[in-house]
Amino acid sequence: MSASNVPPAGSGDPGAVPTNELDRHFDDLIESLVGFYRSWFLALGVELGLVRAVAAAGGAGITAEELARVAQIHPPAADLWLRGAYAHRIVDLVASDRAPRFAVDPALAQILLDETSPYYLGGQFVRSIDSTLDYADLGEFFRTAESSPLPVVRADARPVLHSGWSKAQLEALGAGGVGGRLEPVLVTLQSGGSSGSRAFASGREEFALVLDGAVALTLDDSEQVLAVGDAVTIRPGALRRWRNPNEQPVRILIVAGR
Repeated sequence: MSASNVPPAGSGDPGAVPTNELDRHFDDLIESLVGFYRSWFLALGVELGLVRAVAAAGGAGITAEELARVAQIHPPAADLWLRGAYAHRIVDLVASDRAPRFAVDPALAQILLDETSPYYLGGQFVRSIDSTLDYADLGEFFRTAESSPLPVVRADARPVLHSGWSKAQLEALGAGGVGGRLEPVLVTLQSGGSSGSRAFASGREEFALVLDGAVALTLDDSEQVLAVGDAVTIRPGALRRWRNPNEQPVRILIVAGR
């Protein structure tokens, strides 16, 4: 199709291009978009040792808390990576009692980790993503920072993760260190943002308080709308999904127990 045959932006003429052509290109672009996000999770998994840690756990699988400890990353980030890796078919859910456990197929692990294998692709994923603008910020957020001698986290010193696929920003509020029992995170969801494409269970109890805006929370089979000042305690193992259907951003303080 020549440029002269392309309808002007905003023309709203659905008949200007054959429907089968729109469907074909739409499906192709969606596949590319999903592939891009899957590449991000694969690159992070290889670069930060997450895939290696899951593979080392074998068929019994690994929990988010165990992954955070082995790979030395922030526990909320370990949970975020496992959920995203599961959604993009990088890891499999092998047990869901209390704390969900995830495993990786040995063949996939070999392709991503074994540099002597003719099938090795791990380095390719890391190099393909390494040049993107906010990759360094993702790495810094996922890695565990050194513990502060004081239990104070200044507003300008919070590790921050910007997640484009979920339209979310996560700020780690805890000072870190061994022995802490709480993991506080400030979550900002932009309009249309969500915590995932489907509800997901965590093995830890969570408390959440809405600070700004309104958010839809799916808990198991029911959905609640929470406004400013509303709070909820989510039991371990409950399926949950946060979603912002409104035009304004929403901010949620989430505190998870270890």
